[in-house]
Amino acid sequence: ESRQQMKAITSDLRHGLDNAYRELRELLATFRVHMDVRGLDFAIEAAIEEFTRRCGLPISLDNRLVGAPLTVNEEFHVLHVVREALSNILHHAHANNVWIVMALQGNGTVIVTIDDDGVGYHPAGIKESSHHGQTIMKERAFSLGGTINIGPRRNGGTRVKLKFAPKKSQ
Repeated sequence: ESRQQMKAITSDLRHGLDNAYRELRELLATFRVHMDVRGLDFAIEAAIEEFTRRCGLPISLDNRLVGAPLTVNEEFHVLHVVREALSNILHHAHANNVWIVMALQGNGTVIVTIDDDGVGYHPAGIKESSHHGQTIMKERAFSLGGTINIGPRRNGGTRVKLKFAPKKSQ
């Protein structure tokens, strides 16, 4: 019996290491992407290109944030929320399409929505690795003074919705 336990533990460790290496690779790619001085618009486009290359998934972007009064820190957090959402879609959603809408509301609130038409959101069936991604997205939203909601889309799939008021517009 202890042999079976050892196999199970070894398997868990291997799985954990695989996830850690994957997350490290994604983090390194993320930092390389963001160090571009051309700002959020360019970084989002680069992230979409990278994810499309990796998974062949059509990702449509409706960016109405061009010229929005965002700080570098806010741009950084928005980029990373989008990247984390795309990473979750790539690893869990089995989606055929992804839609990203970034908009500045009349009241100055920024809303970033990432939708997919995948298998949908099932909080009960979440693995530890994607749970960390959600925790990180929540922390980013919190540091922006905003909120993030992750849940099912009305037409199937999942919706990630980030809302915050940029510092400069307050």
